[in-house]
Amino acid sequence: MARMERYIQASKITHPEVDASQELTTAKAIKLFFLSFRLSQGDGDLQDMIFKYLHFLHPEWSMPEEFREQLKIESASPFKKYLSGSNGTKVLHVSREPSAIDATIDNELSSMQVNLNRKNKRKPSVYSIANEIMEKDFEYLCNRNGRERNSSITYNPAQDPFLSHICFFALEGHSTGAEEYDQMFREVKVVVLRLSKGHKVASRFMSVERLKAVINKYAQTHPQSIPLLQSQEALLAWVA
Repeated sequence: MARMERYIQASKITHPEVDASQELTTAKAIKLFFLSFRLSQGDGDLQDMIFKYLHFLHPEWSMPEEFREQLKIESASPFKKYLSGSNGTKVLHVSREPSAIDATIDNELSSMQVNLNRKNKRKPSVYSIANEIMEKDFEYLCNRNGRERNSSITYNPAQDPFLSHICFFALEGHSTGAEEYDQMFREVKVVVLRLSKGHKVASRFMSVERLKAVINKYAQTHPQSIPLLQSQEALLAWVA
């Protein structure tokens, strides 16, 4: 618990608004691509929604074929280590056979390319994104009673078996590592708080009972986070 308390104190991060004029460099694209795996929690549909959200924030971005191939080459080695777990860490939500890793990278790069190259700027439903994130949290925290993870000397969210993305990134406001995804989770937070207040539109997309279960499981396994969760007035009655 003390390790997480130190992490929380060190990660009081402000979230600047996304700079719409920011260029999509190779390093930026690799970072966003890498984080999309972690934040989608192994869900291909959610990963696709994340790429659609990126396009909405940055309609000026595109991914020509030569840029895609460059990304594939430069990201191949680190991604293979990450997706295979050969770096000695257990951070994956979905196990992948070594023979399937190349196809996974190629398929998701294609999804990112297709979405960034769209001509329309229609915003994906943040309600749907919030629901998908909550459902993945519910699956791992409540149905499976945690993820298989390695222990670490210092607190690392990626190694937390009971990490809730809804709680950690949205409600508590920790940075994902990319300002675009921080912006997405700020919008997810609005949806969650609307649901907790009985918002009719939000309740058509998300289950109140499942959201309560996720928040309470996270609170039980992270008691140091209870005051922060309870500081959201709408959640006060939900967090024991």
